[in-house]
Amino acid sequence: MEVDAVTLSDLWRDLGAPDGFTLISDIEGAEVALLEQDIKTVSNAGLVIMELHPSLIENGSSLVEQIKTTMTEAEFFLVEKKSDVYVWRKCKQPHLTGPM
Repeated sequence: MEVDAVTLSDLWRDLGAPDGFTLISDIEGAEVALLEQDIKTVSNAGLVIMELHPSLIENGSSLVEQIKTTMTEAEFFLVEKKSDVYVWRKCKQPHLTGPM
């Protein structure tokens, strides 16, 4: 099946390349690929909300750890986690993000 799609970077550019936007990602296990392929665009976000399903995918917990590492390297800090939803805030100083 063929579907129309757009990359995150194309969408971001089409929206005027906003800084500090909120990204909500529920892409059923493709979050690692998103971060590997487009961390530059993700890095322009101010807030990233991702639903991850580590218990439903093979090596899920190691993939979550990989995502946490990538997000930290991009200066995002995990500020909240409820069930399988993770919330990261862009902040160069982690103490400013508040408690987890």
